[in-house]
Amino acid sequence: MAITEAQVRRLVQDNPDGGGTNILASDDYSLIITTEPKLYRAAALAARMIASTFAEKVEIAAGSAKIRLQQKYRQYMHYANAFDSRAEEGDLSGATPQLHGISIADMEDTEEDSDLVQPIFKMDKFDNQGTDDIKWESE
Repeated sequence: MAITEAQVRRLVQDNPDGGGTNILASDDYSLIITTEPKLYRAAALAARMIASTFAEKVEIAAGSAKIRLQQKYRQYMHYANAFDSRAEEGDLSGATPQLHGISIADMEDTEEDSDLVQPIFKMDKFDNQGTDDIKWESE
């Protein structure tokens, strides 16, 4: 399932005042989603990008209200680390082992390839050593 800009924005809380002000532009999120197609990895990257915007700015004081941008930087870096941890948990739990080259067609191709070194020990699928002498009741 493809991730969307809205999902990543929601995770990183990129609508700080509840209004229409977003920290990152839609183009930034398009780049993030193209770079990281997994949701939590994309959210971690977005949080780091947002944190870097706060790291570049100085503190703003308007009367008695002060916005501490260093706190916002730390908050978004905390988000990024949390999303990285969540992504790693998801990557490990969703991992499935894959076996390659064990299909019947691959084995037959390997047996017929005269350029490959053939193994000394070989057992066909119908070989069962020691049972050739046994007489079955139906015989």
